[in-house]
Amino acid sequence: MIHLGNQTYRKCEGVEVVEVPDEGYAVYDETSARLIFLNVTAAFVLEACDGSRNTKAIAESLQKVFHLPTLPDSDVKTCIDSLISVGLVEHIRAPASSSVFSFFKKLVLPS
Repeated sequence: MIHLGNQTYRKCEGVEVVEVPDEGYAVYDETSARLIFLNVTAAFVLEACDGSRNTKAIAESLQKVFHLPTLPDSDVKTCIDSLISVGLVEHIRAPASSSVFSFFKKLVLPS
């Protein structure tokens, strides 16, 4: 089992997903003017990248929806990496913790 961490991802702006009956899903990226076809699983992962779920939560959702016997953790990570590489998904950086921000604020800003 791979470590999935707490990284969250979101679908990039300008990405439109349309179901193509008996074929899968067509994904149009307005930014690059590209049309990409995804299977049902990849489209599910893309839509699950809503900015609120980490990779483990996406894998758990996929397992539940598709009634999979095991957690598809490595498959989800590979899929997300592929979606990133074609520009459909982006990583969301976690905000700095308030304690770290407070420390730097005291260090930099005079009282």
